[in-house]
Amino acid sequence: MIAARWPGYVALGIAGLALAIGLLAGGGASGDRDDGDALERYARTEARAHQARAGDVAIDLPPPPDEDDDDVLTVEVRDDGAVVAGTWYADDELRDLARARARADDTAEAMVRSSSDLPYARVVEVLDLLRGAGLARVTMQADPDDPP
Repeated sequence: MIAARWPGYVALGIAGLALAIGLLAGGGASGDRDDGDALERYARTEARAHQARAGDVAIDLPPPPDEDDDDVLTVEVRDDGAVVAGTWYADDELRDLARARARADDTAEAMVRSSSDLPYARVVEVLDLLRGAGLARVTMQADPDDPP
C-alpha cells in the first residue's frame, strides 16, 4: 500500500517545490503569468495527488463468523453474566465454557453481542474473558435492531 501512495506524495512535493521556487524568484514558475496561475496549478496537482492516494486504500477483512454455526460460541452480554444458546452463565462459568471449547477445538471462535445501553466497559470485560480463555477468534457483532 505504501508503494502505491509514493508517486502521489512525490508529485505533491515537486509541485510545492516548483511553486516555492517560482514565488521566490519573483514570478510564476514554468511560465505562469502570475502567482495566481502558480497557485492554481499547484491546487490541480495536489488534487490529482489526492485522487491517487484516495483510490489505493484496500482493507482485506476476514468474513464474520456465521452466527448459526455450531462451532461459533454466540455470547449475549448481560450486566450480571452472559447468555449462550438460551442458558445464562456467570462470568466464571462462561470462562470455563470457553476454555473447554478452546481445548476441544483450536480454531474455536466466539461472537459477542450486546445492547447499546450496556456499559462498554462490561462488553470489553467479556471480550477479554473470552480471549483469555484461549479462543482462536473473538468478534463483536452490532445488533442491527439496536438504534445508534
